[in-house]
Amino acid sequence: TVDITEAPYAWVQLCVPGTSGTVRSDGSVAAGESIIGHGTDGEADTMQAGEEDLVFAKALAADSGSPVTCPVVFI
Repeated sequence: TVDITEAPYAWVQLCVPGTSGTVRSDGSVAAGESIIGHGTDGEADTMQAGEEDLVFAKALAADSGSPVTCPVVFI
């Protein structure tokens, strides 16, 4: 058994290009937008100028729901 309370830990999600999935988003993603990981809360956010190298997916539809999610195709 590993006690993770004493040491930092992380998880990794592998996104295979060309596959689709659903990601948590911040409520501002529109269909067709390129999205990046939001730096502070781990949710997806719309790409801004200069962030092209951070894009991991394209939104297939606008985000919605509770929790807020967005269908994407990974690139």
